Amino acid sequence: MPMAPAARTPYPPAPGLAAAVQRECLRRGLIVELGGRHASVVRLLPPLTISDEQAEAVLDRLTDAITAAARDHETHGPDRQRHPGADRRAG
Repeated sequence: MPMAPAARTPYPPAPGLAAAVQRECLRRGLIVELGGRHASVVRLLPPLTISDEQAEAVLDRLTDAITAAARDHETHGPDRQRHPGADRRAG
């Protein structure tokens, strides 16, 4: 388990945050799986033949998804999930 830099204690499991990252990835066309204890691990399963350009595109999308999920996690808290269509305009 990764260690928190300042406290040197393990980060607590965050399955809600992992699920939010997965949703944000899907919104960006990137399919990831969840695994590990408490489904708190985001897994990438790229093909063995991935090019450098494709890998860079995947990492860019993943970075954007993590940023969006973390922002939403901080705003709404770990137990509250934003409605998937909340950012879409009605009409």
